Amino acid sequence: MESESSYHNIPELKVIPQLPPFMGRTMNALLQLTEPKFTTYSSHLYGWFLSSGEQICGMKTMSSLRYAIGIEGVRGVERLLSCSTRNELLRFVKFYNSLNQTYGVILEQFRDLTFPEWKSPKDGHKIYD
Repeated sequence: MESESSYHNIPELKVIPQLPPFMGRTMNALLQLTEPKFTTYSSHLYGWFLSSGEQICGMKTMSSLRYAIGIEGVRGVERLLSCSTRNELLRFVKFYNSLNQTYGVILEQFRDLTFPEWKSPKDGHKIYD
């Protein structure tokens, strides 16, 4: 079994959007099937469902995927998804840090005005206007 430290030095994937390789297309198809804007995951039913209640991706889909590409292919898709997730999180942290440097002083002033957080600030309507 691979340790998590083997994931740290994985370069960002550079793929031509019009023609990604097979594993990239497989990953993109799974991401489209499980898009959070349109589906909800149910841990009790082991699947992603539309708001109408129709199961869009579940055990049958995963079983078909395993049958088509094998255990090694499923592990490859999982690793590709984890690398993509890692890269997106790194991008978010970089973005958040840049915002924090830009708006940090304003946020500290707001925190000081609203301290303590558990009670309403004096003249609170002036703070939020």
